Amino acid sequence: MTDIKTLILCGGRGLRLRPLTDTIPKPLVHLNGKPIIHHSIDMFIKKGFNKFIICVGYKGEMVKNYLIGQDFDASLEFCHSGDSASMLARIHDASELLTENTIVSYGDTLIDINLNQLIESHIAQQAKITIITADVISPFGLVKTDINGRVDSFEEKPTQSYYIGHMILQKDLLQELDSRLLALPDGDGLVSLFKELIREHLLYTYRYNGPQITFNTQSELTQAQSDFISFFTHQEDSI
Repeated sequence: MTDIKTLILCGGRGLRLRPLTDTIPKPLVHLNGKPIIHHSIDMFIKKGFNKFIICVGYKGEMVKNYLIGQDFDASLEFCHSGDSASMLARIHDASELLTENTIVSYGDTLIDINLNQLIESHIAQQAKITIITADVISPFGLVKTDINGRVDSFEEKPTQSYYIGHMILQKDLLQELDSRLLALPDGDGLVSLFKELIREHLLYTYRYNGPQITFNTQSELTQAQSDFISFFTHQEDSI
């Protein structure tokens, strides 16, 4: 087992999943008979990561009560920042609970990543934050123009990288944060922090090419239910 903790963000309202999330928080939405956060914690434990910080907000007591009622072979700590706190504020509020390097995961996303390789890469690069990215092929031809509408470039269905809601960060980064970033809503503060680190050459990526499950809408939840079995059938060898 590793001493590195995993912080799971569970505070959002999941507005695009309403009316389902009017009665339960998004991390407690079921996939294959269990809440998605249950599957996420199980996966981390199987990889040897069994120390968790659960950052709750909206209907946070429901999340807490569910998790402490389960027989996880793990330690669970909780941090409640209220319903309206941003993601960055929730992470900052949990500062005293973090390990020197802490994995951060969104409570509504499953990936099957090699965590030990992620940590090794993060430490070797001396990154403040390493974000997990995956490649996606755009279904569109992308066009860039100048202010007069003249086309500067055309790229047919390019491959692009996108952030998939997992990262590892250095704890000391949180001691240096501008308080204005913490006051920004939702994910704006975290994005602004990423941009600051880009300017300082301290933000790195770790590329992930395995399966993933996430959902924001009812139709995406239906698709996630369909993808669930294949997700666990086709996991990469990442322990």
